[in-house]
Parts: sequence; structure tokens; C-alpha cells
Amino acid sequence: MMSWWIWLLLVVFMLDMLIVGAVFVVWRGLALMRTVSSLGATIERRLAPASTQEERAPLPRPVFTEPLTVASDRYTDAQAEVLARRETKHRRHMAQWERWLTINHQ
Repeated sequence: MMSWWIWLLLVVFMLDMLIVGAVFVVWRGLALMRTVSSLGATIERRLAPASTQEERAPLPRPVFTEPLTVASDRYTDAQAEVLARRETKHRRHMAQWERWLTINHQ
């Protein structure tokens, strides 16, 4: 059988741990509220320009209302841009491989 003072120490320790736990929860909750508040302010600042109504340029006419030659010309121009981007990418890759080859053979 344990004496009364050991029970008293256990009860005091338990109450201390409960109080320390409650203080920790409140402390971390306040820190979380500050973090969420700053996050909300950042999101609001970044989304604010999207909510303003600006004068927009009129949209171009849909392609299906244009003559077929217009659609064909647009497609040809777009395809030429795609091929130019691919060629540029290929040249960049070849230049990088050349640099690696010269480094490896020195």
C-alpha cells in the first residue's frame, strides 16, 4: 500500500501535466491562427487583381465563321512556330551534348 503523500504527488503531477498541455495547445493554436491569417492575406493580395474588372480587347471571330483559307493559314503559322521551337530545343540539346563531350575528353 502506498502512503498518502505519494498519491498527493501523483495527483499534483497529473494536474501540472494537464495545465502544461492546455497551455501548449493554446500557444500552438495562436501560432496557427497567425500563420493562417498571413496565408489568407497573401492569397487575398495575389487574387485581388483577378477580381478587378478590366476593359478587355474584343475576342477574335471564331475560326468556323471565317473562310477556310484563314483557318488554313493560322494552322500553317502555328505549325511553323512548333517546328521552330523544336529546332531551337534540338540545337540547345546538341550544344549541351557538345559541351559534355569536350569536358569528358579533356
